[in-house]
Amino acid sequence: MTKEGAKGAAWAYLNLAVLWAFAVAQPLFDLLKDNPEFFAARGSSGFDIISFSVLLVVLPPALLLGIELLLGLIGPDVRRVAHVVFLGALVVLIAAQALKKAAAARKAAEAKRRAAAKAAEDARRAAADQRRAEESDMLARARREADEMRAGAEEARLTEEARRLIEQAEKERAKAEELLAGQVETPARVTTPPQAAAASERPNATGEEQLAPSARVNSRSAITQS
Repeated sequence: MTKEGAKGAAWAYLNLAVLWAFAVAQPLFDLLKDNPEFFAARGSSGFDIISFSVLLVVLPPALLLGIELLLGLIGPDVRRVAHVVFLGALVVLIAAQALKKAAAARKAAEAKRRAAAKAAEDARRAAADQRRAEESDMLARARREADEMRAGAEEARLTEEARRLIEQAEKERAKAEELLAGQVETPARVTTPPQAAAASERPNATGEEQLAPSARVNSRSAITQS
């Protein structure tokens, strides 16, 4: 291989290695980083992990380059076509990874947006429920106060009515006592008891009895004189 051929092969390997690292190695490293039990379950040592990482980055681009060189034996155009195909495939893988990450980021953003919207809706509902509860409490308190005011007004009205009835009953009782007192005093002044009438009639009867013999004597004396 000439110097120009070696230089072209090194440049081709560098292209393949960079694109391979972004298209395959980096996603695989991210997957293994999220699953450390992959090496722990196999009892891999630190040397094994480092060797695996180096081989994953170095060996596949070398194999692709070897394929290119083998195809280059057929002709330089075939090698260039194979190189472009390999680069295109790696670019497609990188684009797929980018689209996948973008879709995941979009899904995560959508999930966050939905979570934020749900949280805002829950907060709005909680605020509305709290406001309704406060309004219900205020309405119930206002009703209780209104009932207490009505009860107080009704009690005051009943008290005033009872006081008025008591005053009216006192007045009626006073009038009744005055009437009874007047009815008791009037017969005592106007009518004479039967015993007093009998006692006053007895002296009159005695006087008549006394006058009767004297009248008889006078009549007899008049007859004698004639």
